Amino acid sequence: MDNEMSELEKISKYTNDIRILHEFLEWLQSKKSVEFGKWNGDRFIPALRESDETLIYEFFSIDAEQLEKERKDLLDSVEGS
Repeated sequence: MDNEMSELEKISKYTNDIRILHEFLEWLQSKKSVEFGKWNGDRFIPALRESDETLIYEFFSIDAEQLEKERKDLLDSVEGS
């Protein structure tokens, strides 16, 4: 179950999926001029959204702060060996 996985394990497991989603979101925005937002009557209100990375991490339940801590801890353990 993903809840029992470390953030490093999750990022490793979903690396290819993350890359594909990121490329898809960029393609939507650059090639198809897709904008995220909502309609309020006859007025379109663009969404103030987070970065693609933040959205993708949220989708895969990856905690970016914890991931960075795990990366730092791993580097520290390798450098300390």
